Amino acid sequence: MNKTIQQQINNHLVSPIASISALKADHHAKVYHLTLHNQSLVIAKIDPRFFKQAITSPCPIVNEATMLRYLAKTTTLPVPTVLHAERGLILMTCLAGDHRITLKNDADLAKYLIMLHQHTHPDYGFDMDTVIGGLWQDNRPQTSWVDFFIHARLMAMAQKATAEKQLPIKTLACLEKNLALIASKLKEPAQPSLIHGDLWPGNILCGPNTITGFIDPALYYADREFELAYLAYFGPLSENFWQLYQQEHPLDDDFFNRRLPVYQLYPLLVSVILLQGQYLPLFQQALNAIIEP
Repeated sequence: MNKTIQQQINNHLVSPIASISALKADHHAKVYHLTLHNQSLVIAKIDPRFFKQAITSPCPIVNEATMLRYLAKTTTLPVPTVLHAERGLILMTCLAGDHRITLKNDADLAKYLIMLHQHTHPDYGFDMDTVIGGLWQDNRPQTSWVDFFIHARLMAMAQKATAEKQLPIKTLACLEKNLALIASKLKEPAQPSLIHGDLWPGNILCGPNTITGFIDPALYYADREFELAYLAYFGPLSENFWQLYQQEHPLDDDFFNRRLPVYQLYPLLVSVILLQGQYLPLFQQALNAIIEP
């Protein structure tokens, strides 16, 4: 971090920066761990494409700040407190924890997801577009979840993957040809539920026995089952987690056998784009398993 940016950040802090450590970059943004002279810990995320630049395109960091404030106001999820936000810069409190979901803390995870998914809305989507892995998601409201998922998520990401030459045109055509079959495996939920939208272990902060924070949201109102399928894509969840979640929201066998595989096509497509096609064979295999009798 250069001295000019450091001084600009200092202007928004209650205590000057004592030390700076660079963390893993978040796609286009640079991320820093700041220790202040008063021993407070702050996370600074800077996107040089936007910070102090005269461009007007949507800024992911502004959206992130808006979503964190929305979660803090609307829910009881532990999220970082936004200290300052402007185009290309967000300063927020640093929450403790690692990213290890265990049998000792997954009960807390189930509790928080039950609470989050209880927040409802008349429509699917959100009042602004959001970003997942640096990829924009269309959140224009729709009244049908199946239509929203098929067109604003599955096909939109597949078309993006093809445009970036990560998904072959013939695979896109196969997906498009079988949309009606894929849609038939889904169902309309009773109501839209608020979801984190990018829920994987890297965005969950864990303590030994509790969940200490949720970061990098990509909010929208959706089928709550989609969030569970998305999380399970990154690794199996314990029987304890499933039992606790289902005490509030029971899941039928069709979720595990029909809807979960369809929903996991979406994070597979995101992986295809972000990892330059390394996941393409897995996506094609998953798609074939869904469409073949």
